[in-house]
Amino acid sequence: MKPEIVAYARERYIEEHQRFDHIENKCGRIMVFTTVLITTITALLSFFSASLFQPKGPLDVMILVVAVISVFVLICSWGHALLSIKLGAVNVAPRKEANFKYMQEKTDIEMYQHMINCYLDPLKKLTPTINEKAKYLHHSYEELAIGGTLLSILLFLTFLKEILK
Repeated sequence: MKPEIVAYARERYIEEHQRFDHIENKCGRIMVFTTVLITTITALLSFFSASLFQPKGPLDVMILVVAVISVFVLICSWGHALLSIKLGAVNVAPRKEANFKYMQEKTDIEMYQHMINCYLDPLKKLTPTINEKAKYLHHSYEELAIGGTLLSILLFLTFLKEILK
């Protein structure tokens, strides 16, 4: 067995861990952003609640519906980001002393095979976890984009209401 194969398995192992860290960082950022956004919008909605939750015409009803749907979509985005953070833990290659003693007792071929398995076994568990995290993160970004669009519509409707007064 060639040592290059072990090096290749190690590189794939490192790449998957970097991918895991990258997704975790994105999840953290989107969680912070959506939390601040939801808090701000909720504060604004509560400040304008007297006029918002007592619609007097069709434009007011549209503003109320768009506001409620946008907050709902943003909360869904926050929830998907939370699910993405929650999923799974990092699987690491064996690093106990018994593992090193085991490899010392084996032939070169058995040692290389064991080293490859030390990298591949955690990868078999880590890759599906990362893919699941990426799926939830993708949903979170999509919902954030929808929420942003709805907030733009809400802003436009609010300006329209002020102009028509």
